Amino acid sequence: MLFNILFLVCTGLAVSNAKTQPVKLTTADINAFLNAHNAARKAVGVPDLKWNSSLSVSAGSYGSQCEWGHSDGEYGENLYAGSPINKNHAALATSAVTSWVSEKAVQDPPAWKCFTTKPTCGHYSQVVWSRTTSVGCAIIHCPDLDNYVLCQYWPPGNYRGQKPY
Repeated sequence: MLFNILFLVCTGLAVSNAKTQPVKLTTADINAFLNAHNAARKAVGVPDLKWNSSLSVSAGSYGSQCEWGHSDGEYGENLYAGSPINKNHAALATSAVTSWVSEKAVQDPPAWKCFTTKPTCGHYSQVVWSRTTSVGCAIIHCPDLDNYVLCQYWPPGNYRGQKPY
């Protein structure tokens, strides 16, 4: 009897600590991320981003913890969450990037202080950061965040005293 109770307790702990796996992105999903990013970049005359599978894996690994917040890693990073769960991942990718690009409305050239102040344009400026060359994204359907979208960028942007383009 004691063995059964311990087994149930241990099994319950294992389940409660399990990570949620990132969605396996299709070519259409990846293209949706790239197209939305590159449309914003084209609008300001900076080169297209390329897809970086290593960044996608990194974003998925961090995002699978289902904890809202930046990883504070070595990459640039944008986060998005929305409800209800959206299984149309290409549309979700476009919605996430569109939300970041909407911050263009608060940009303040030539100073570009908005990527470190409120209201922020930090998500937008990372999307269009001219020295950034690649992006990798992940979608995770988390219990409390529903649609958790993370994109990581290399090289990162949003450096004080530097302009995005």
